[in-house]
Amino acid sequence: MMLVKKNDPINSVLCSQLWSPNVQTFNSLEFATTASHPVIMAKRLSPGKRVDGEYLSFPGHGNPVVNINDLHTHTYCRYDLLKYPDDIQTCNITFQILNVRQDGLKWELPSSSEVKCPVFHEEFWVKDCRFLLPDNFSSRFFVQLTFRRKNAYHIWATYLPCILLLGIGYGTLLLPLDNFNERDTMSLTTLLVFISLYAQTTASLPRTAYLKRIDLWYVFCIAFLTLVIFTNLATSTTTNTRGTTAEGPFWWHPSGPVEQRNEAWSSKKLSNSSTQQQQQQEQQRHEESRRKRKELVLKTASVVLGVTSLIFIIVYFTGAYITM
Repeated sequence: MMLVKKNDPINSVLCSQLWSPNVQTFNSLEFATTASHPVIMAKRLSPGKRVDGEYLSFPGHGNPVVNINDLHTHTYCRYDLLKYPDDIQTCNITFQILNVRQDGLKWELPSSSEVKCPVFHEEFWVKDCRFLLPDNFSSRFFVQLTFRRKNAYHIWATYLPCILLLGIGYGTLLLPLDNFNERDTMSLTTLLVFISLYAQTTASLPRTAYLKRIDLWYVFCIAFLTLVIFTNLATSTTTNTRGTTAEGPFWWHPSGPVEQRNEAWSSKKLSNSSTQQQQQQEQQRHEESRRKRKELVLKTASVVLGVTSLIFIIVYFTGAYITM
């Protein structure tokens, strides 16, 4: 029951005259909760009764008193970063009212519930917030917050540069077979740039004992570029800078007249020239066969690696979309 003077507003009740809960959080960093000055308001739902001519009496069951406390605390939450940066985290905050018995508080439903959820966070979107109560009488209550990480930063700073680097590395497989220097230089440079990007990104991530989702992305990209480099090395070509093969001196001097020696020399020269032509033709056929095999390897690798990377990217981002 509340007694106020006739001309005083009903909300001018002194805070010291009413019981006010002392609330603290359990998973707070400093195990303390600061609160601003509480605001106590009485909802006038029934007419008051005159008492002693100067006072009005308002029964408590018909005119509830509302106590508003603005609590500020720093809490910690245990996050599972297995699906980072497409993760959804749940944070449970435990509150306890200290100036009441453990079983001396009765919660009324549905009046005991959340009124407004936070909507702004620097790294997350707040998907849901719930006010949870124990099954029996208790001085504790819980607030459950569900966050979804904002991944726009990683889309522009991680995924897009990686896809561009993968495209450059894959493009080396489409260059002509004779351009080995260009293919090798481009693929190696792409891998070095990618490793530098990976080191820069992982330096800003929290360390965990397990692989995160973004780690799997980097592992695939490094393995992909490594296979591209191995393919370019396997299909390398060497250019023979010598235009012709020089003939060595002949130290055979047949005896006999000059005409016989000239005929023998011409016959030997024709035989060596025919053998050399056969060797050159055989070498050309061998080089052509090797060239066709290398072209087949290069074309097969471009198809297999292209399809594999496309499947991985689709599965990776589809899984990220489903978790949202």
